[in-house]
Amino acid sequence: MGNFSNKYNAPNGEPQSIDGMIGYAVRQGPIYAGQKSDGSFGYQDNYSPEAWLASESFVQNVSRNISASGQLTWNTPVDGLSFIGKVGMNYWTKYDKAYRADTYFDDSKTVGPATLNVWTANNTYTTFEALATYEKQIKNHTFKLLAGTSVEQSNNKGLEGYRNTFPNNYLYELGSGDKSTATNDSSLEEYALLSFFGRINYAWKDRYLLEVNLRYDGSSRFADGHRWGLFPSVSAGWRISEEDFWKNAAVSAVVDNLKLRASYGVLGNQNIGVYPYQQIYELGHDYPFGNPVTLQSGAYMKTYNNPEITWEKTAITDIGLDFSLLNGRFSGTLDYFYKYTSDILAPVEVSSIMGREVGQSNVGAVSNEGIEINLTYNGQIGRDFRFSISPNFTWVKNAVEKLANGATEEINNNRIVGQPIGIIYGYETDGLFVDQAEIDAAPEQLVSKSGLKPGYVKYKDISGPDGVPDGKVDAQYDRTVLGSTTPKFYYGLNLSASYKGFDFSALLQGLGGHKRLIGSYMAYAFYNGGQIQRWQAESCWKEENPDKWAEYPRLETLNMNDTNLQTSDYWVRNASFLRVKNIQIGYTFPKAWTKKIGLENVRVYVSGQNLFSFNSFYKGWDPENEIGTGDSPSYYPVNSIYSFGFNFKF
Repeated sequence: MGNFSNKYNAPNGEPQSIDGMIGYAVRQGPIYAGQKSDGSFGYQDNYSPEAWLASESFVQNVSRNISASGQLTWNTPVDGLSFIGKVGMNYWTKYDKAYRADTYFDDSKTVGPATLNVWTANNTYTTFEALATYEKQIKNHTFKLLAGTSVEQSNNKGLEGYRNTFPNNYLYELGSGDKSTATNDSSLEEYALLSFFGRINYAWKDRYLLEVNLRYDGSSRFADGHRWGLFPSVSAGWRISEEDFWKNAAVSAVVDNLKLRASYGVLGNQNIGVYPYQQIYELGHDYPFGNPVTLQSGAYMKTYNNPEITWEKTAITDIGLDFSLLNGRFSGTLDYFYKYTSDILAPVEVSSIMGREVGQSNVGAVSNEGIEINLTYNGQIGRDFRFSISPNFTWVKNAVEKLANGATEEINNNRIVGQPIGIIYGYETDGLFVDQAEIDAAPEQLVSKSGLKPGYVKYKDISGPDGVPDGKVDAQYDRTVLGSTTPKFYYGLNLSASYKGFDFSALLQGLGGHKRLIGSYMAYAFYNGGQIQRWQAESCWKEENPDKWAEYPRLETLNMNDTNLQTSDYWVRNASFLRVKNIQIGYTFPKAWTKKIGLENVRVYVSGQNLFSFNSFYKGWDPENEIGTGDSPSYYPVNSIYSFGFNFKF
């Protein structure tokens, strides 16, 4: 199997990345021209999104993926006993080129120099597996046994080159750049995983089901003495609808299938980097030594890495119910799950007296508890109209359970024990100041009252050193959890219908129970010399209409650290949404028609992706497409895609 990608033109490099392009397009006001009749471009400071788009910059990615596998099975003379050998290989190679051209704004301004980065890499991943299976049935008892071992090996090599300053924007090979600017780098990553495993399956009359698994995995990514992990799991099922008492009950005429199941298992995660336990020394730190004193080459260990790190572990408990009603017309699954991930690698804070940084240790823990529901109803009206409705819903409670050094919170990392991952931590607000009298009567704010004006954000005094409001708003006592970027609800709906030759399908997806921030040019009018958006102008606080709950504060030039721009619930928005992800309508021509032209089947269809989104987020921005993190993340709009096509079957 081979996969290839094509060359495509795209903004390249900061600030000409996708998020940078959108951000500066929002920033640049309508007083700056786009492309002028003489071919030049208007620009603000050093930024011109239209000039960037028109430049010869490009990103070119070419990759190839070749996979091969083989299997040999020996069915022995012993009834039910088989030996299986498997081997697989995946070879992947890439060649990436990113060119940022000299960008012409006008005769007095060209931004450069042009830069070129070239990356090439190849990865060889091989697997070997030996299995022994045995199946045996004794009356109503069925046994299945499996034992095996496997080896996985990965070898990844990379090479990178860079130059800048090219004769023109059409000679974009490394050899054309200024030799004095040349840099290069290379990398080699290898790891291996050795596993031993076994499984036992037992069933009685296909009514009582039991499965037991055991894995013993060793990874080269951990040091000796810490690289092996034991991971058991067990699951059981009870097909209640197969019991005699159920078959004889009146309810059996309605319920076709009813199965209760439960499982518990532990999984290990070794994808934590290549060899994070090894100490790494940095070169280039020279020092004076000798007599006479000369500068000697030196190296030092910048970060102390913990040699005792080991597997991250996830224990999962699941209790579920599968059912089918009305001869399969209505079916579904209900699941309760609890997932506890422990020994999560996280950095440990230490005193600066050590004189160096400290790497990660197995110190964190996170839990996820929830309920998942999947339902399907298949219906029919008359002889020709058929339809299917399949809703799904998942509720998840996410919580940080443990932090490094027994800490209960890491405010700088937005983590608090008992709270979800991705909390938004900031100030609660009481709308906007209506007039000077309200400013005078308010608790001390983040700046002196002489620096406040009506229409500014009013922050709440929620606590103090004694645990009660102290008449002053400050960062230590008056910030709290405002929400989390981790959704609580995941929901969706699949719809399909057919009538004679016509068919219809739709997919709706959504997230809920979470919040998000937006910042900089996308949320703040006149920020850093930026422009203003319509909703800001129309919904802001005004002296003639001093609305305490106006959607936007008093219009002024804003910059970071402005008292109005602190992380607070004033800027937090509900990020819940429901998206019409896909709709497709098709028509299959009658076979009597298509066979006349030598075709078995002909179908024509039209489809659309990302057609509608229902949300209450900032106008013009999509809450799902976040770029970056922190207090001022960026967003980009969702692309709607429309397709038209034919399917032919000969």
